[in-house]
Amino acid sequence: MHPKLPATLYYPANATNAKDALATLTHWRANDNQTVIYQLELHNRPDNRLTPALVDGAILPALNDVERAWRADRAGELIDGPGTGQAALITCGAIDAHRFYSNGLNLEDGPANLRGWFRYSFHHMLERFLTFPIPTIAAVNGHAFAGGFTLALSHDYRILKNAEGKGGKAMLCLNEVHFGAPLPAGMCAVARAKSTPRVFHKICVEGHRFLGEEALTAELVNELASSGDEVMAKAIKQAERVGPLAQAGCMGEIKKEMYKEAISNLALDVNHYIVPKREYQPDRRLGPPPERLAKL
Repeated sequence: MHPKLPATLYYPANATNAKDALATLTHWRANDNQTVIYQLELHNRPDNRLTPALVDGAILPALNDVERAWRADRAGELIDGPGTGQAALITCGAIDAHRFYSNGLNLEDGPANLRGWFRYSFHHMLERFLTFPIPTIAAVNGHAFAGGFTLALSHDYRILKNAEGKGGKAMLCLNEVHFGAPLPAGMCAVARAKSTPRVFHKICVEGHRFLGEEALTAELVNELASSGDEVMAKAIKQAERVGPLAQAGCMGEIKKEMYKEAISNLALDVNHYIVPKREYQPDRRLGPPPERLAKL
């Protein structure tokens, strides 16, 4: 039997509370008591930069933990699980602020020293979300720029904060053209897969900042919400609606076929604007539960 996940998990693995953690994974059963909703809250202060510590130490391990639990539940082997394989994953920015979903990569901290980090970690993360075997919902409760925008696009659904007042409207923007950085093939491929040709041009060539209504019209998001709290409520409602679709177990394979061109581009290494100092090739096998879960 597979150990059930604790009600709250902090990442990286050595974090023992939300203050020390870069991300927090929680889960609960939906109203039907058959669907498990997982919520991964990113709180790499102040703006959820996608650093190696966040990607490798928090997001990717959390995805592995969720997938292991889902697979075990679907097989009827998860302790105290519903045994249905019905599940969905929500990601969001810090819910105590609702200011940033993610402000993208920090090219001055980490990736510049790691050859292969884009391919083996950042791009791998995008591929994991694109092909994740259960529905994924990005609760975009704050701004999503550059790599953060791409991360949101790699999800199946997006709910965007569109509140009134200063800072209330979350922005979506791939702004590399404004600070002189070529777009990696993988990031371009994700944006291409999730937008029309005209919108894709506006995203990449103009670095356009999409706000609520325009993002909805461009079909970059599925719904708008008038506050950060409403973003989360709508994301949960969406998870309850689509979570049962994971039960058959074929969703991940369907997504692999849908996004095979993007996946091919994500497999390319990227060193357009970095001069790596050492190689980086982690072991990405799903493997058994981490020791901290196996002991539960």
